[in-house]
Formats: sequence, structure tokens, C-alpha cells
Amino acid sequence: LLPHISQLAVAGDTEGAETLTRFSMKLALIVTIPATVGLCMLSRPIAALLFQRGQFGAESTRLTADALFFFALGLLFFGLFKVLAQVSFSFHDTVLPFRAAGFAFLGNLVFCLLLSGPMANGGIALSASLGAVLGVAILIAGIGRHLRIPYRETRYTLLSRREYTRRQRLAQAGKDPNIIIHKVRTGETVSTIAEHYQTRPRMIAAWNGLRSINRIRAGQKLVIHLQGAGSGSI
Repeated sequence: LLPHISQLAVAGDTEGAETLTRFSMKLALIVTIPATVGLCMLSRPIAALLFQRGQFGAESTRLTADALFFFALGLLFFGLFKVLAQVSFSFHDTVLPFRAAGFAFLGNLVFCLLLSGPMANGGIALSASLGAVLGVAILIAGIGRHLRIPYRETRYTLLSRREYTRRQRLAQAGKDPNIIIHKVRTGETVSTIAEHYQTRPRMIAAWNGLRSINRIRAGQKLVIHLQGAGSGSI
């Protein structure tokens, strides 16, 4: 990541750097979220399998599983911190990652003091995760000096490109008088809808990212472009 974004930054290709940053953040989400879910669900069996033998009894397994659980909650933010710090370095900004790491350390320390008592070692692990959240928040707030992270896109970063494009068009339909939303009724098909609006089924499929014109359901919302098509009731 670092050399590629550095090359784009030197070339003045901000759009390319933004695209690569979004891709890296999406990759971090795709990798860490399933890992987080798996580690949280299996923290106890993992701790028992790896450590529970001899003097390491059931209570030690429980304490270890608690720590693993709360560390796993911060896995996503540890990954995002790494990505955003490298992006900042690519723009020759070493102050922002240093500041974010400093606040993350201070946050970790404060949370440790607050949580280690009531939550024991689980509170210490959770403090590290909360510190990572704070560090990522500072990086995101400061990275805007170098490039723009479109938050509306990151809301849908786990969606497929087809689904994201469909949602964009649904949002656009409220602003463009030539685009309407058709709510599918029971018994309707893409062909009958296309006939109603005097267009072609494959056009409706393209506008909505449909993989097959035979796969729609009652209540589904479809984007319809009216340029060159007859109007009709929705």
C-alpha cells in the first residue's frame, strides 16, 4: 500500500489515492469482521484447546477467553489504523499518525484505569480496543487534509458493486424527474413492467443491476428511466 499510494501522491493523482485507500479499507473490513465474529464466538474453545492442561485450569481458560474476546472487538480498528497510518505516511505526514498513536495510548491508559477493576483482564483488553477506536477516529478526521474519504460510500463498502449502484440510483430518483421508482406488485415480471413503461427488460435489468430478469419479488423497488419512455403510474 505505502509505495503505491506514495507514487500516486507524487504524481498528484488524488483520485487514484482515494480509490486505493477505499479499496484497502474495504479489504480490511472484509478480512477482519469475519475474524472478529469467529474469535468472539469461539474464544472459550480456542483458549481451552491451546492452553487448558496441567495447572492451566477452567478459571484460567475463562480469563484468557475474556481477554481474547475483547481484543477481537478491536481487530477491525487495528487494521484500519494500519491502513490510514500508511496513507498518511505516503503524503509525507508523520505528525498525524504520531498524534493518533499518542491519543490511542493515552486513551488506552485511561480506559485501563477505569475498566481493569470491574472487568479484570478483560477490561485491559477492551481498553486496547477502545484506544484503537480513538486512534482511527483521529486519523480519519485528519486524513482529509490529503484526500477525501466519501463516508456515504463507506456505509455500503461491504455491499456488492451491483447493490451499491442500485442504492445510488434509488437515491438519485428522488432528485431527477426523469427517474422514478416502481414498486413491484404481486404477479408482475420484468417483462410486464418493461411493457408498461415502453422500454426493454434488459434495460430495467441494467438500471437495477439484476443478474436475471426472472428474479424479482413483490415489494422490490426498481429504478425506471423515463427518457424516451412513456409515463405511467407507480
